[in-house]
Amino acid sequence: MADLAPTRAGDLRITTLAAQIRAAQAAQITAMAAWLHAWGQVTPPLTNGAGDGRALAAHGVEGHDMPGAGMPPMPPGAHGMMSHDAMNMLRTSTGRAFDRLFLTMTTEHHGGALDMAATELKDGTNAAARGLADDIRSTQASEITYMRDLVGQV
Repeated sequence: MADLAPTRAGDLRITTLAAQIRAAQAAQITAMAAWLHAWGQVTPPLTNGAGDGRALAAHGVEGHDMPGAGMPPMPPGAHGMMSHDAMNMLRTSTGRAFDRLFLTMTTEHHGGALDMAATELKDGTNAAARGLADDIRSTQASEITYMRDLVGQV
């Protein structure tokens, strides 16, 4: 979703937020891919065709820290995953319409990440994965607060 903002957003705050989200999630995805590789697991492609380039997060990698505990791809709606129809609506919108959809959809998506991070913090045993979950929890909770405030302004 964040990858769409540079060419579709109408408000500079959306473009800036999307760039921050992309940067943070790129580092998270790199860490998760490295863990999968180290554990001898298949690494999902770094794109899921939804336009957001975040397939590893979409596969729930951050919610599992044990080798072999991989999860199948999540269906739309699971842990904040967007449906193809919702992504198509975002892809075809621009300006204020894009901004509002982006904020609403990204807030929902972040909520799913918070759920997975909470599971990792509750049940996980790998210190690095728990550290990443804690980082995701604090970063994305802050972004959710910002997006909820911003949606009324765009």
